[in-house]
Amino acid sequence: MELSLNEDNWLTERLRKQAFRLDVPTDGILAADLRLSLGRLDAPCFVYCKVPAAQMRTVHALERNGFRLVDTLLTLERPMSPLVPGNGGARLAEPEERSAVVQVARESFSFSRFHADPGIDLEVADNIKADWAGNFFSGQRGDAMIVAEARDRIVGFLQLLSSTETLVIDLIAVHPRHRRQGYAAAMIAWAQRQFSNLAAIRVGTQAANIPAMRMYERLGFRLIAAHHVFHYHGPEQVAG
Repeated sequence: MELSLNEDNWLTERLRKQAFRLDVPTDGILAADLRLSLGRLDAPCFVYCKVPAAQMRTVHALERNGFRLVDTLLTLERPMSPLVPGNGGARLAEPEERSAVVQVARESFSFSRFHADPGIDLEVADNIKADWAGNFFSGQRGDAMIVAEARDRIVGFLQLLSSTETLVIDLIAVHPRHRRQGYAAAMIAWAQRQFSNLAAIRVGTQAANIPAMRMYERLGFRLIAAHHVFHYHGPEQVAG
């Protein structure tokens, strides 16, 4: 049974300590294997891991070795057709709108795994989301960026990844002052029209984000998967 630790250089730069993604086999991990992998890391460090919600052997092994649950990620999906109803006000982002999109990202997240982790400063968590959105404009992440505007001002954005069959909502935000006005639905509807050749549209959200869950359900999304997300901050005392 093999564990894989992969350095995440992007997060390393933002957290200012080595960051890794831990990939685990689907049938669980042994505490001894996990302890051996963690023992190879230089402190201080940060490790994150995503585990199917039903995989309790893995969950218990992670908890015994200093990992802490920070999020339960819910994945939802809906067919690309019929279209989500939208009220307009959405369009493709322009290159010069990077700073406006980044500012919306910095001010609009509170449920992310970074915001939920007490070991990560809230300002750092805000900047992670801001840089994530900014990566689209530098060509580092995302296949399309849609924005919503009100009175000639950017109030929301939708960052997308596309595959051969599925459109993935990589990041979506509407500024707190402009929520519950249909902007998220308008951006999703615009995305469906833009990528109408694909079969489905998929999104992930936090179990704690009840308003987002309700919105996606109203738009016809249905739950297809659930994963627990764990963070590890080293050095920590590992159970013997």
